Amino acid sequence: MTVLRMLAVLSVLGGVVSSAVVWSHGHPHDVWSPWTLLDLVAAGAMLAGLRYVNRLISAEPPAARLAAVLAETGVVRAGGGALHGRRARQARARAAQ
Repeated sequence: MTVLRMLAVLSVLGGVVSSAVVWSHGHPHDVWSPWTLLDLVAAGAMLAGLRYVNRLISAEPPAARLAAVLAETGVVRAGGGALHGRRARQARARAAQ
């Protein structure tokens, strides 16, 4: 599953979680009721999903995440990061010589 699709699924899950929490808190209940347990389970599921998406995003190499930025700058150093400012101008001047 792509990261974008996972974020869409999590946003829908977040809407379901928030509506369940609002609905359950709109109806007074005891502290140790099934609704409180449901709130905790829903919040835990949302947290686990967000951590999973964070791991997916972090597992991608930086060059893949920043491909558009690197393509626009046109100057890439050996480590894979883009050069900016003075270093970029110097690198372009060296490349032009």
